[in-house]
Amino acid sequence: MADCTLLGSWPDLESWAPRYALKLDVAAGEARSDWRRIELVASCVVRLAAMGAFVDQDAEHELASVTTELVENAVKYTVDEAAFVSLQLTRYRGTLAIECVNRATPHDVLALIGVFDRLAIGDPSELLLARLEHTAARDPHHSGIGLIKLRAECDVSLGARIEPMNNEQVEVRLRALLGTTARNE
Repeated sequence: MADCTLLGSWPDLESWAPRYALKLDVAAGEARSDWRRIELVASCVVRLAAMGAFVDQDAEHELASVTTELVENAVKYTVDEAAFVSLQLTRYRGTLAIECVNRATPHDVLALIGVFDRLAIGDPSELLLARLEHTAARDPHHSGIGLIKLRAECDVSLGARIEPMNNEQVEVRLRALLGTTARNE
């Protein structure tokens, strides 16, 4: 694996002068024990973002969908159940960046690369239908549908940064960018 693999849209957020930032860590093992906890995390993120004039009402559903999907993916593919998944939201002008960080195996990252490869060449709505048909008879736990569904249903740009940690683990930063109309710009 290369030093760093970039997939999709990956702007340099470090150069942003954020108006608002929210960071939280999610215990992977706790979230795996009850997947509804991820929905609670997304709900809390949306409420905090709305209180901070981070998103307008129209963008709240997309923020909830994106947060749920990114955290669910990170928790599902985290190598160590005792580890935490990091979630960060940053807003700069009309753009909201949601980033989730976890450690995964190089093998699990191959599936992520495959999703980005498919998204780069195909229409997300058509890819979603094809993936649903492909997955119908297979294990729905590892369907590969989530990120494709986000692109098909939300106005979102996706990117990933994959950095090797050692031979057994890589750090995965999965990022979504939403265009928002913040109330207090």
